[in-house]
Amino acid sequence: MDYDKYFQRGVRYTLINTDDDYGYDIIAAYISWGLKNNRKCYYFVDRDVLVNLDFYLKQVNLDLIELMANNKLTIQSSKMFFSNNSINSTFDNIVRLTNEALEDGYDGIAVISDRESFCHSDYDEQFLYNYEKQLDEIFDKYPVSAISCYNIDKFGVDAIFAITHLNPNFIYKNNDEVYVHLAGDELFTKEETLGIVQEFLKKREKILRENKVYKFISKLSGELSYKKDEGEILETALSIICNSISANRGFVVLFNNNEVPKDFNSEHIISYNITEDIINTYKQHLLSGLYDPKVTFSKLNCLVFNARDLKGPTKEIMDKNNILSCITIPIKFNDDILGCMWLSSQDKYFSFEDSSEFLYMVCQTIGKMLAEFRRYKKKYRIV
Repeated sequence: MDYDKYFQRGVRYTLINTDDDYGYDIIAAYISWGLKNNRKCYYFVDRDVLVNLDFYLKQVNLDLIELMANNKLTIQSSKMFFSNNSINSTFDNIVRLTNEALEDGYDGIAVISDRESFCHSDYDEQFLYNYEKQLDEIFDKYPVSAISCYNIDKFGVDAIFAITHLNPNFIYKNNDEVYVHLAGDELFTKEETLGIVQEFLKKREKILRENKVYKFISKLSGELSYKKDEGEILETALSIICNSISANRGFVVLFNNNEVPKDFNSEHIISYNITEDIINTYKQHLLSGLYDPKVTFSKLNCLVFNARDLKGPTKEIMDKNNILSCITIPIKFNDDILGCMWLSSQDKYFSFEDSSEFLYMVCQTIGKMLAEFRRYKKKYRIV
């Protein structure tokens, strides 16, 4: 594909890539375009790109080592340049690089910026939104052209969709799927184009999510198959689940013949990194009839609570334990509820809503394993 026809001076593009395809062919084509237009090229990235980039540069008759040796291409840390700086300092840094390039005889700079660093735990969506908006000022005043690379597999559909609303010039790349939209493109309206790309992204995210679930369940099943009693099965499951997502603690309440136990004791509760006051609060909710798990989970796959929406004693317990959100998921086998799993998180960037489908499928797997374990014990009269 001839990408050169899409690249223009003073324009910023959003490259939406994936774990399967980082779009090195597009990046190499962009570097080639930048050099043809007398731009000094900068690539801000925190991955090992040299081998792949060199391969694609050679396809456009360029040599990576030679470009770097001749100071035509500079590769620096994206996290150092973007995430660890404020908006203003990043703005100033780009201006500085532009002025230095002009002094060296270039007509401006071409920047490739890999934004995977924004996906770390300190990622702030408002910061990124403000930063993207402020970038427009640079392109209005200075001879800068750029591609901002966002990995859909790490960044998520909604965040990338928001970015494409801010910047109408984007390229979606996933193996043989390529879609390019530029401002002023008359073939589709911007809204129609975004709709097409969002459908691409939603399909990909669904496939990745399903693969993640199946891999996790396979790993979990392997770990649990060696356990000798229900307590071990559930303790191991809780530990693996909490360490696989942003959950810091959890517990499971086992039911008696599909009924909430009247007398909670150690036989009914298996916990991971939990405190007594949290368990007591959950006991009170169940025993007071605040909700009936059999009725609730015949209609819903989970219950999610955020601390900001709660009041009274429950809110106090969550604040005391620094809990920002929690979720309850049924452990079911066929139509029987064998128990409920409760998990909490202290991560303000983590969403149980986004993980609810994954956790529901995992808990159903645990339910099947518990039912098989009980059937095995009964058959062979294991105590």
